[in-house]
Amino acid sequence: MTLFDSPAFEGHEGVHAFSDERTGLKTIIAVHSTARGPAAGGCRMWPYASAELALEDALRLSRAMSYKNAMADLELGGGKAVIIGDSKTQKTPALFEAFGRAVEAVGGRYWTAEDVGVSPADLMHARKHTRYVAGLEGHDAASGDPSPVTAEGVFRGIQLCVRRGLNRDLDGVTVAIQGVGHVGAYLADKLHAAGAKLVIADVNEAAVREVAGRTGAQVTTPAAIFDAKCDVFAPCALGGAINEDTLPRISARVIAGGANNQLATPEIGRELFRQGPPLRAGLCDQRWRDHQRGRRDPRSGPRRGVRSRMGRGQALAPDAHPGRGDGPVPPGKPAHPRGGQRDRPRPHRRRRGEAGGGLGPPTPARPASAPRRCV
Repeated sequence: MTLFDSPAFEGHEGVHAFSDERTGLKTIIAVHSTARGPAAGGCRMWPYASAELALEDALRLSRAMSYKNAMADLELGGGKAVIIGDSKTQKTPALFEAFGRAVEAVGGRYWTAEDVGVSPADLMHARKHTRYVAGLEGHDAASGDPSPVTAEGVFRGIQLCVRRGLNRDLDGVTVAIQGVGHVGAYLADKLHAAGAKLVIADVNEAAVREVAGRTGAQVTTPAAIFDAKCDVFAPCALGGAINEDTLPRISARVIAGGANNQLATPEIGRELFRQGPPLRAGLCDQRWRDHQRGRRDPRSGPRRGVRSRMGRGQALAPDAHPGRGDGPVPPGKPAHPRGGQRDRPRPHRRRRGEAGGGLGPPTPARPASAPRRCV
């Protein structure tokens, strides 16, 4: 199978592979769409078992960013970068400087930021060789670590799903969190403060001990987290957690987390839709926290700030409860970012003759009664 035949490729505008023998850098930068503006998405460092798996992850994550940025109504496209390597043992300042040169070579079509295994401190080294870096700290226009606001969006999504689907507040609700890294840890703190009971798991034992120590969470293994008796299951680790093996083991009526690409395949989404209420009150993933918190534009820092027309917690309102609004869109017929349904949803592409360096025309205001849809 060639790159263009891969199901994950799906119309990417560009896929760039870079290596640097001196620093050991091996990175893939995937640009899915620049129709709305420069492709924006974080950089993930992970010890992939093969280059093929790294490529597939970059492609899937990049495509997801196109949708997330479009649904948050940002003038940004979708892209993602992955670095093949162990972030615990192979990080060096020189490696991230080389990564910065790779980002610069893409010529501004891609803006990077932190993701799994990458910190703002790492990106400061990349910033020495490119200006196309977001998520930095230490100056007025810095957008900073997005983990706290990501967790806030996921928290509000869970709160809404529980209120609509379970007809109660979070006090006494049991939430199983798969992954307590940056986002998962912040989410655990928020849920604990709201009175929820927690079950947590992570491959990082130190992170598990720290979160359990301050929240009183029950600790289980990463393999057993899917069997936890809970009301809410929150995937906050790597993608593909919900698959044909794990889905039957999840007892929760609400699946709501911060991980990218939580469903392993579209078929899993169709199965969730088929089960419907009362088995699943709502499915909230990282795309919807972008509605709730509004993603910061990497070009202008926090003051350009919240662009979403939807208030926090409102993005899920029509579809988080069976029978309200027009319900969720069946997987396989996803909502188009501009409203309505199309067989192959894509962000708006600028027509010939339209002005703007890759930016589409202004988005017309939607009627107040227009339904909000989710997959």
